[in-house]
Amino acid sequence: MNFNFNWSLIAQRVGLLIITGLAILTSAAACSLPGLNLGGGTPAISLGVLKQDPSVSTDRFGKVNSVKTISGQVEASGLSNLSGLKMSMVSSDNIYLLTSQKGLFRTKDGGRTWERRYVFKPASSNADPKAKDAEIAALVAKNDALVPADFAFEFGNGENIYFAASQNKVGKIFASNDGGENFREIYTEVQSGVEVKLVSVDPKNPLRVYAVLDKGVLIRSLDGGKTWQKMQSFKDQPVQIGFIPEFNNLFYILFTKSGLAVSSNDGETWTTKVLAKEDSKIGEVQPKDSLSATLTDSAVFGNYEKIVPVTSGNNKGWILLADRQMWFSSNVDGKFTKILLPVQSEQYNLLDAAVDPYLGLDKILVAVDNKLFSTNNRGQSWSTDDKLGVSTTVGNIGQIIIDPKGNKATYLMLLNPSLKRGTGNGIFI
Repeated sequence: MNFNFNWSLIAQRVGLLIITGLAILTSAAACSLPGLNLGGGTPAISLGVLKQDPSVSTDRFGKVNSVKTISGQVEASGLSNLSGLKMSMVSSDNIYLLTSQKGLFRTKDGGRTWERRYVFKPASSNADPKAKDAEIAALVAKNDALVPADFAFEFGNGENIYFAASQNKVGKIFASNDGGENFREIYTEVQSGVEVKLVSVDPKNPLRVYAVLDKGVLIRSLDGGKTWQKMQSFKDQPVQIGFIPEFNNLFYILFTKSGLAVSSNDGETWTTKVLAKEDSKIGEVQPKDSLSATLTDSAVFGNYEKIVPVTSGNNKGWILLADRQMWFSSNVDGKFTKILLPVQSEQYNLLDAAVDPYLGLDKILVAVDNKLFSTNNRGQSWSTDDKLGVSTTVGNIGQIIIDPKGNKATYLMLLNPSLKRGTGNGIFI
């Protein structure tokens, strides 16, 4: 399954992207990752990634924030100050993480160590140590100045990866065939101020690469990024893009206002689904949130935030995060039923939901601020105890990934707690 959620648009809108300046290194041998600990020392709120490994603990999480630096040293809290944008699993233990401050990281050992992936490789052949350090520091600063947006990789092959970012307010896409060790620029917007928001790769044909620009312009490459063509202009802000192999390789894009656009022919033609809410049920105790319209047969959503294809278990379908609530429908043409949560809608920020890769809807994890809730009966009751078990205060849980193979480890991507779902175009304010 390959689907993306546009946390980068969120982070850019709230102004949380931190651009670091030139970091001066005293020597190449002593360098750590320049500017990595943005606040200095141990942060009051820990960010980065948490992991729950069933072979270690049945229900508690631990921090997996160690970063291998340019010099080869390991910084134990390297990710602890970095707010996540997106996390995606290639295979068990092989994961990419995109952060708002420092771009792309990769782990091949289940989070025990991460390595930063640089678009502009920080290397120098200069024999003068001071000049060499200055050149490396300048390249690191050049990477820090990129505004990251999204990434995607070839289905089942994390070595072929595409990374979208803005450089000097110009949207670009970079490609790598060696897991981010080396990148090349494959797309540059002709107009300043136009950003590449989302990128995705067709699981059936890795040469088909798709990207969505801001304001909903879809572009496509049929040759792995060598040439590009404009496909469609949706005229709405994109939130999420992806292919679903289990649903006949359905291609979809979720937009903040217009709903879900789907294509069954590789993006040649599209149908936009204006998703609808089911009538309110008798006995519902959770108050309707202030963003929602009255629940009637014709009620539609005000803000679409994320959609989760449910491809496992006995009931296939879609979980939708919209209007600060969680909903389910067996198909996008049917109405969505609200899944009641154990907290009142005006008092929390619903950030993510994930279904068990084996059980489907029979086990759902939900991120509410910095709390993790679970249900084993499709929302009829919830476990509300502290499943994190982390001694320090952590940021909000922006994304949940459950390993579909191996030991079913669960990873949580943390983000800055000032990100909150609001009324503005489905973004966070």
